[in-house]
Amino acid sequence: MLSASLTYGQIQIGSNEIPTMNRPGKISSSSMNDFKKSTTIFTLQFKDYAKLQDYEKAIGKVWKITPFKIVKPDEMPQYMKEGYSIFSFGGYLVQRQGSSTTTSNMHLAYDLWLPDMKKNGNVKQDFLARISIFANPDAFSTAMKGLGFTNKKFSSKMTSFLYKEAELYNWNPGFLMGYLKTVNDRLTENNERGPFSEETDKTAMSKLKNDTLYIPDYVYIRYKMFSGSESVKDDQDETDIKKIYPYPFRILPAAELNQLILEEGKSIKYLTYVKSSTDKFLNIFDSKTGKLIFARYVKLSYNFKNKDLARVEKAID
Repeated sequence: MLSASLTYGQIQIGSNEIPTMNRPGKISSSSMNDFKKSTTIFTLQFKDYAKLQDYEKAIGKVWKITPFKIVKPDEMPQYMKEGYSIFSFGGYLVQRQGSSTTTSNMHLAYDLWLPDMKKNGNVKQDFLARISIFANPDAFSTAMKGLGFTNKKFSSKMTSFLYKEAELYNWNPGFLMGYLKTVNDRLTENNERGPFSEETDKTAMSKLKNDTLYIPDYVYIRYKMFSGSESVKDDQDETDIKKIYPYPFRILPAAELNQLILEEGKSIKYLTYVKSSTDKFLNIFDSKTGKLIFARYVKLSYNFKNKDLARVEKAID
């Protein structure tokens, strides 16, 4: 049985590949020193290289901790050596053996790691940070078709799928800029972050009484757990939303929101959303500073609901 669990959290700063109890894992002083002396290699989905300048500009605005370079996925092996750190897509399975069934949870993320070359030629990943990604149902069906339940097969097949085919709802230059700002600042301060951490910047959030909250329309994609399919909610009644969230808001396609985030001189506050099988993560960023100003983790719920905005409204007052 393959459970449609995407990841344990939205943004994690720490060494644990599989964190538990919100423990991100301590980054050793030697790993941190090696990282801060490295050049960070970013890889993107193949289709993203048509917008390479947008990604370079977005990353450059917030990534200050190390020099960086964007390369294509097939160029990555040449940087798996001392002096480099790497951001790449990855995936793994976590298996749980029950009395009669085995449950395997799927995890997909954009990972930051140091390559550790072994004498036998294998590369060990020394993890530093993880950004969860929210993929379409094809990710699940791909994982189920002949991959088996071994991490070796899963990682190689799913990584190829993520670079070449996957549709990632919470992925574009603007969204990435917000995620990287948190990673950059936390690593600069040697400050780990658990994946379930909740945050509220009261001063920034209070401005949403008058400022518009921008919401990507992918939040209204409805995942059907038993069939593994998705549909778009067609009754996005803004009147119902206003009953819960009385402040200004605007729902728009993620591509349009990305352009607003990247627009020079523009200052907006926007929401991103990630779901796993029974968990969801709500974050709000300020595009002017790039900072994460609100983060909430909700367990036992895998679709966005209008009432989730009540959590935002409460943080504003």
